[in-house]
Order: sequence, then C-alpha cells, then structure tokens
Amino acid sequence: MKNNIILKFTLERIIINIGLISSLFFAQAQESYQWSKGEILLANDAQIEGYVVYATDVELVIMRLDDNTHKTYGSKQIKSFSFLDERTNLIRHFKKSVIPQEGREGIVEIVFEGSLQVQRCFKPKYRANKRREPFFNFSPLAHYDHSMYQYFVHDGIYLHTLEEFLRADFTIKKMKWKKQLGQFIRQNKLDNRVLSWLLIFLRFNMLESLPISKLTSLNFIIVTDDALQKIQ
Repeated sequence: MKNNIILKFTLERIIINIGLISSLFFAQAQESYQWSKGEILLANDAQIEGYVVYATDVELVIMRLDDNTHKTYGSKQIKSFSFLDERTNLIRHFKKSVIPQEGREGIVEIVFEGSLQVQRCFKPKYRANKRREPFFNFSPLAHYDHSMYQYFVHDGIYLHTLEEFLRADFTIKKMKWKKQLGQFIRQNKLDNRVLSWLLIFLRFNMLESLPISKLTSLNFIIVTDDALQKIQ
C-alpha cells in the first residue's frame, strides 16, 4: 500500500514537471520567435498540422493547433517534422535517427539530400544547458555557428560522422570528380571549415546528378547565394 502511494506520488510529480517544462518552453517560444507553419509525423503515424517551434538543443517540438491549444513532443514521440523557417525562407526537415557515437535515438536535421545526405544535430555540450534559454528554431546564419553542430554524412549505405567520412570514404569518392572539385575549391577559396565541406558536398551531389552530356559545358563554379542558402 505504502509503495503504491509513493509510486503514485512520483508519477504525479513527473507529470507535473513535464507540464511545467512544456509551459515554460511555450511561454519562451511565444516571446522569442514567431511560430512557423509546419507538420509533424508521430511515431504512431498520425500526422498533425499547425504552427511549430523547435527547441533545437533539447529536441523538444511545440505545436500550436488551429484552436490555439498547444502540444509538446519529445524525440520518442516523433518520426519526422518540418516547418518553414521565415528567417531563411527555407522549409527545414527533421527526423528521428540513431546518432553515431552516442548510441541513442535523437532528432537530426536533414541539411540537404542527394548522393550524399547531410544531417546535423547539436553537439552534446550545447544540449540541455539549464543556465540559459533554449535555442528556438536555431540555424547557422554565420560560418562560426556551424561549430555548434555535429554533422553526419549518409552515403547511401552507411551513416558516418563528418570526420569519419572525410578520413575514409570521401577521399575515394571525390577521385571521380577530382578536376571539377579541385577547380571549385580554388575558385571559391574553400578551406577546412565545416561550411567549406558542406559546399563541396553540395557540389559533389550536383556533379553526380548531371547527365554526362552536360558535364563538359559547366561554367558556374562560383558559390552563389542560392547554394549558400541550401546549407543554412
């Protein structure tokens, strides 16, 4: 009897704490960012549309429904979600994935698709830091912001960390386009920063997708605003 009372009390406290956390995030989201039109696919395959705010560092999605009620979802409840980020004017896509080297399922953002699919999530040291407010709908708008993320590359078979991929697979893959990628790197003065590698992967995907007949007539090798926008 006593154990049942303790268990009931513990569960009630957990429920109250979740409610308080959700309310706190909701209030902060109201003050910090505009809500973005989006949709969520839940783990039970239910699809919900509404307005979304995503606390990137704690992997918590808040959705405001048409009746002005709101619901909060953690990574265990979600398969995927997307929303229009009005700051970049891009639709951002997220999904649940096993995160390399962490041994857990979490939410990753799909940066871009192609022969190489690039994903990212916050580095552990930026997650669940209770000394500051959450990063709502955060995306890297400057080159140094990329250092807050850990990046992953899916080559169609395996999901690698960025570092693993550069050490092993990409050296072989890029040989096919050694001349074109070398010229692209020189023309744009790319270096070893994450942003440079993202642009190189984006270029690699474009080369892989073009028919052979068009490869000889390529004349656009300077990084454009549109290309930069794709990796924000």
